[in-house]
Amino acid sequence: MRPIELSVDIDLPAERVWAGLVDWESHAEWMPLTHVEVVGGGAGHGEGEKFIGWTGFRPLAIADRMTITRWDPPHRLDVVKTGRLLKGNAWFEVRSLGERRSRVVWCEDLVPPFGAPGRLLTPFLSIGTRAVIGLALKRFARFAVCSEAGA
Repeated sequence: MRPIELSVDIDLPAERVWAGLVDWESHAEWMPLTHVEVVGGGAGHGEGEKFIGWTGFRPLAIADRMTITRWDPPHRLDVVKTGRLLKGNAWFEVRSLGERRSRVVWCEDLVPPFGAPGRLLTPFLSIGTRAVIGLALKRFARFAVCSEAGA
C-alpha cells in the first residue's frame, strides 16, 4: 500500500498545534470514534513511549498499538504500529507558516493485514484511511482553534 499523506492549515502557532496533537486524551474530541490510552506508565511524550488508539465501540473496537520512534517537539512525531490488524508506520509534522499559522502533515504507511490475501483489501484500506485522516484533520483544526479561543 502506498503511504497516505494529508495536511491541514491552522490559524495557530506551531507550539499550540503540537500541544493539541500530543494531548492524547483530547483525541476523542476530534478523531472519529477513537480514544487514546497511554500504556506502560509514561505520559506518551518521548521515544519508546507506547499508546493505543481504540477505534470503534468496545468490545468490537480495533486496537491501534503504537510506539513512539521519534519525538521532536514541536515539529515531528513518528510511530511504529504493532497491532494485530494495524501495522506499519505513521508520523505527523507541524510546520510553522509564520507566527500565527501552521500546517499539520499526517502520513500513514500501513501494511495490509492477513498477508497476501489482505493485499486484496488495499484499495478499501487506502480509501478508508484517507477518509478518516482527512476528517480527523478538519475536525482537529476546528477543535484546536475553538479550544484556543476558549482558553
